[in-house]
Amino acid sequence: GREAAGWTEDGNFSYDDSADVLTGTGAGNADTVSYRGLGQEGAYELSVKVDMNDSGVSDGDRSKFYKAGVIPYYLDENNFVQVWLQQWGADGFSRISAYGKLNGQDLFEANDFGYWEPSGLTFDDILPVNGEETFTLRFVVTEDKIGLYLNDESLGDVYPAQGAIALPGIAFGVIMRNGGAQWSEFSVSEYPPAERPDENGWTSAQQENWSFADGVLTGSENDSDKSNDSYALHATQKTDEYEVSATISMNDSAIPVGTQGQLYKAGLVAYHKDEGNHVAIWLQQWGNDPFSRITATGKLNGQNLNGGGDYW
Repeated sequence: GREAAGWTEDGNFSYDDSADVLTGTGAGNADTVSYRGLGQEGAYELSVKVDMNDSGVSDGDRSKFYKAGVIPYYLDENNFVQVWLQQWGADGFSRISAYGKLNGQDLFEANDFGYWEPSGLTFDDILPVNGEETFTLRFVVTEDKIGLYLNDESLGDVYPAQGAIALPGIAFGVIMRNGGAQWSEFSVSEYPPAERPDENGWTSAQQENWSFADGVLTGSENDSDKSNDSYALHATQKTDEYEVSATISMNDSAIPVGTQGQLYKAGLVAYHKDEGNHVAIWLQQWGNDPFSRITATGKLNGQNLNGGGDYW
């Protein structure tokens, strides 16, 4: 269908760009969906506020149900997950349900109809069913599982029956049936959240060489020793494997053109624990001539990288 701000639209959906609100109306007795591009390359966290405010099921009609929810993960017809709150006859009982396929198979521990329900929330549990209901669904999507949260309370995890969840996904979406709803407060971010350096977090033995402002760290040779390495470190809260990246602009060489035996270099200290555990990698240029190279140095468990010399 048509697209507005990334949402696939048809006659049942409209999007208010200024308010960032998606409105669905007039869904019949079949699932009606809309999708939006995900824009994440790996694991991610997704949060969406859902307003169930337009039931199309008459009180006491138990032949059909009203539902609204979120599609936290979509890759193709063999890889998707849908999660929703459904109300039967607008009274009596309701339930949280999930449905989908991962690697072409039903979700792990799905029932005979292909649905997964949080443990402890059974078909006839009394949940919010009368009138308008507002709730937030949050998801943490990794290769291993999808964590489900209702108003920040964990509902459990959805797993593939076999293999891993294929990332990256291409979209997330919304789903409704027998009525309408509104979705808002959309939040999509990488998981775990990336650490962003702050101004007061940088330390250096040559502090006069470094300044940090507006998210940019600038280095310049202001100390008396022009031939030493100058580096700045920033603490991290990571306790497991991690990825570090930065855009580096080498734009202030102090080496005259043609000078040999001196090098201009800039790079990253990707890992630093102590004198026996650290790794730095950089691009170095010799006298601003065509000879340059990527070089790394460091120690791991007190030994040079790859058991070699001082540089790799």
